[in-house]
Amino acid sequence: SFSAEPPSLDTESMRWPPLPRHDGGPSPRSNLCMAAVGTKLYMYGGMNMRTKEVFDDLYCFDTEDNTWALVPRHGTVSPSDVLLLPLVLTPPRHRPAQPPPPLSNFGMAAVGKRLYLFGGREPTRELSSALYEFDTERGTWIKKLDALGETPSARSHHTLTAADDDSQKLFLYGGFDGKIFRSDVHVLNLMENKWEKLRRLSPAPRGGHAAAYHSDQLFTFGGWISSGRNFRNQFFGSEWW
Repeated sequence: SFSAEPPSLDTESMRWPPLPRHDGGPSPRSNLCMAAVGTKLYMYGGMNMRTKEVFDDLYCFDTEDNTWALVPRHGTVSPSDVLLLPLVLTPPRHRPAQPPPPLSNFGMAAVGKRLYLFGGREPTRELSSALYEFDTERGTWIKKLDALGETPSARSHHTLTAADDDSQKLFLYGGFDGKIFRSDVHVLNLMENKWEKLRRLSPAPRGGHAAAYHSDQLFTFGGWISSGRNFRNQFFGSEWW
């Protein structure tokens, strides 16, 4: 069975105390993502493995009072390229757009007050290569169509990991492209709005792993490949980046 209650680790006692139950939270699910903005945890999507329903809801869990809130869905599409006419410069405009579709097995991370979501699997089992941004202060989604560079291919089961807020970078690693597990590493520079594929040594291909960034280092743990063989923990230091 699946739980709808978030686990909580007390890092001083190293115990997992049960949290009080509250109404208004998400239904039980798996294959979702959560990201922290201040004292709040944002959770998007996921799948009910029994019914195969894929979700498109965004919930916020307040760690100060242990309460859930469903975040309203709003959205815009990012500006397209500037249109040049003879002697006329037309500024880009935002056009109404939908927030992300129902997704599972995607990647999500927070930088500052914003969430970033990439890829994932839709209810049709089609894989996505779309990048979305959610402004937690304004409560609005933006589908970013104007990122430069070498955009990662459509995939699921990857990780999207934020560096520190000052660097304004996101690291995407691995995942499943529908045929094989991948080992490529992509970096999205948010200040330049540009993707870069790293051409250096990378870990073995995998999906369903975990990754975290700390002190200029990216840590990855676990995951699997098509044979089902599990990986042990691996450590990748700052010489990568």
